[in-house]
Amino acid sequence: MASIYIHTWKGLLVIFIAAFFVALIVSGLALDIVPDKGDENQRILAVQHKAELTINFGNGTIRKFDGEIAEGMTVFNVLEFAGYGNFDFELSGAPGFQKISSIDGMKSTPAGKQWKVYVNGKEQNASIDAIPVSGKDKIELRYQ
Repeated sequence: MASIYIHTWKGLLVIFIAAFFVALIVSGLALDIVPDKGDENQRILAVQHKAELTINFGNGTIRKFDGEIAEGMTVFNVLEFAGYGNFDFELSGAPGFQKISSIDGMKSTPAGKQWKVYVNGKEQNASIDAIPVSGKDKIELRYQ
């Protein structure tokens, strides 16, 4: 009698595992087949496209990065993600008034070179946390 119980217990476990995987497969297919009817504005950080970031140090050194961007990202976000583990940077000013004060030790000075932000070739004078980034944008930070 004990061997039947163990055999039945193992059988139930196998059936449960099989049913679990079938449910996963069916729900995965349903997610792919049924379109999302939710509000598009509810999607947080939906990937749009890639953007490019070029850092021109003004001394012949140029570093380039590219990566996926998401809705609502700003130049600050791109700089932050690209910089993680690749370079250090510092900002000056309060949120809404932020400027780049240093990248990898090259500091902006009032009477000398400054870090300038360009998006698609156009100089940007707004705070870097207020400059929106769209798909396929080319962001350049120039030390000039």
